[in-house]
Amino acid sequence: MLRILLPVSVFVSGAVVMVLEVLGTRLIAPVYGTSLHVWSAIIAVTLLSLSVGYWVGGRFADRFPRASVYFVVFEAAAVLIVLLPLAHQPILTITKPLGLRGGALASAVLFLGLPLTLLGMISPYAVRLAAHLIVDLGRTTGRLYALSTAGSLLGTLCAGFYLIPSFRLRTIFVGTALLLILPAVVWQVAAARRHLTFTPASPNTNP
Repeated sequence: MLRILLPVSVFVSGAVVMVLEVLGTRLIAPVYGTSLHVWSAIIAVTLLSLSVGYWVGGRFADRFPRASVYFVVFEAAAVLIVLLPLAHQPILTITKPLGLRGGALASAVLFLGLPLTLLGMISPYAVRLAAHLIVDLGRTTGRLYALSTAGSLLGTLCAGFYLIPSFRLRTIFVGTALLLILPAVVWQVAAARRHLTFTPASPNTNP
C-alpha cells in the first residue's frame, strides 16, 4: 500500500502547492489587486515556505520515520486550507495599513506560510519512507520529485484554466483540502483494517 500511496501523495501535494499559490493571488486581490508586487510576494513566500518545509520535513522524517506521522501532515495542511477563507477578511484588515508592498507580503505570509511549509515537508518525508522500501533510492527520489513537479504543473493549469473561472473560492479550498486528505484517509483505513485482521483473539477464559 505504501509503495502505491507515496508517489500518489507526492503528486497530490505538488498539485495542491500550485493551486494554493494561484489562489493566493485571488485572496489578496480585493485589496492589493494582481500587480507585480502581489505576484512577487506570493512567489517569494511560496519559495521561502517550501524551503523551510524541506528542512523541517527532513528532520521530522529522520526522527519519526513512520507513515502514520507522514499522513498526519496531509491532514494538518488540509485543515489549514479549509480555514483560509474564514481568515480572509481579518487578515486583509490587519495588513491593509502596511501599504501595497508591505501589505501584500504580509498577507501572503499569513495566508500561505504555514500550509505551504507543511506541504514542503512532504517530499523529503516521502524520500525517507521510500528508503525502507527500495534499493534504488536515487532513481526513486528522482521519480518522487518528478511526480511532485508534474503535480504542480497540473495544479497550475487546473487552477488557472478551470477551477477559478468555474467555482467559488471557498468551494475550491474545500475541494483542495478533500483531495489532500484522500491519501491519508486511504492509508489510515487500510492500517485500521490490518490492525483488526492481525489482532489476536482474546484467549478463552471460561473454566
